[in-house]
Amino acid sequence: MVKKNPSYEDLEKRVYVLEHSLNRISDACVAFDTSMNFVGVNEAGAIFFESTLERLVGRNYFEVIEESRDSPVSKAFLNAIQQQKVEIIDAFSNKKNSWYSYRIYPSNYGISVFIHELTAADKAEAILRKSEVRVRTMLDELPDGVIVADEQSKNSYSPTAPFAACLDIAKRNWKQWG
Repeated sequence: MVKKNPSYEDLEKRVYVLEHSLNRISDACVAFDTSMNFVGVNEAGAIFFESTLERLVGRNYFEVIEESRDSPVSKAFLNAIQQQKVEIIDAFSNKKNSWYSYRIYPSNYGISVFIHELTAADKAEAILRKSEVRVRTMLDELPDGVIVADEQSKNSYSPTAPFAACLDIAKRNWKQWG
């Protein structure tokens, strides 16, 4: 099968469909080249950067936002370009007084970035996850075993490492006696 080159009209239609699709996304969608120049932005992205598509495209990210290259977000952008690895970072914007999640996808041409404002529920969930990890770590450090049972599902148990070790010893001893 021979592929024919798409016509100008076909390309124009594809660009229109892509732009229309990106503008339906409520998150900011931004594309940068490897020099961190804006090459594409949806409507939400233009609003996020308090500008317009026409004013952003071609300009350098660091000139537009006046942010240090040492900021966590800037480092994540540059690292994604250099390492060609997806980066995900949550960061607080002092200017907007809000938390944002940045999902950064690299390519040979630069990066695509999706920026999502974190809601109170998102922040609470992240805090809860961190708290659960801290509690699990503290419980695992206890010399005596602890088992945590879920009230909802009576058969869901989560023993700490010392308790799991005791259970393993008890099982082995039981098999020896039985």
